Amino acid sequence: MIRCTVETTWVLVGDTYTADVVRRYPGEWTDISGQPDAQISTHLDGAIFAGVVDAAVFAEIAADPALTVIHSEG
Repeated sequence: MIRCTVETTWVLVGDTYTADVVRRYPGEWTDISGQPDAQISTHLDGAIFAGVVDAAVFAEIAADPALTVIHSEG
């Protein structure tokens, strides 16, 4: 398993904002950006998520031009 920190954007799914990385890549994800929920709809970029994913998923994340891997280990 690989621990990683990823910059992502928010996407509207139905009536709920969800982090793009969480929506598209399976893993254990935690929002570490500290962004208040009330600001998500007006600040859709720059969310930071920490995750634990398997190597194959991490390779996909690292190759995704819509995401930025800030840190990884494992």
